[in-house]
Amino acid sequence: MDNTFTWSFLASTAKPYIKVVACPKKELMDFLASKPVAVKPHGIFVGVIDGGKAATKAGFFKQMVRTFDLPDYFGMNWDAFDDSGTEFGILADHFVMVITDAENFLTEKPFFQRKPRYGKPEDDLKIFCSIIEPELVWWNSEDAKKHNYALHLILHCEPEQETKLLARLQEAGFKL
Repeated sequence: MDNTFTWSFLASTAKPYIKVVACPKKELMDFLASKPVAVKPHGIFVGVIDGGKAATKAGFFKQMVRTFDLPDYFGMNWDAFDDSGTEFGILADHFVMVITDAENFLTEKPFFQRKPRYGKPEDDLKIFCSIIEPELVWWNSEDAKKHNYALHLILHCEPEQETKLLARLQEAGFKL
């Protein structure tokens, strides 16, 4: 891992809010296990999503419910995910979403997918990007800083997968 990836960075509102970390998975998990107990009054909440188990939209929503202890009424759809972004502050002031094996994240289409009336079939990674990027901007805005809030998205891959992952992210519209 590079030396800019520190707990001080994750506890700040510093850019970049989205970071690709290419390193062996064990190295990342060891770093995350070293998390300080509290950086601010409510600390840092680190939620780890397994990109391999979140290869489909349904798998991603299951991982979200498990990882972030979302309520039973969570709708398991993109609108519900969009709405849940405002509730992350309940978990902690500083929130870090880590997606391990991100090269596998939202890569599979469901067995059955309705054909859209117009345009192309849904691209779930593009939809995720369109939801998470505005959340990242707000959570790291001047208004959020007044409440000591911060949000970071960490996308992990093994070093040999980095080029492939960066290409997918740029195609989906991520501003890295």
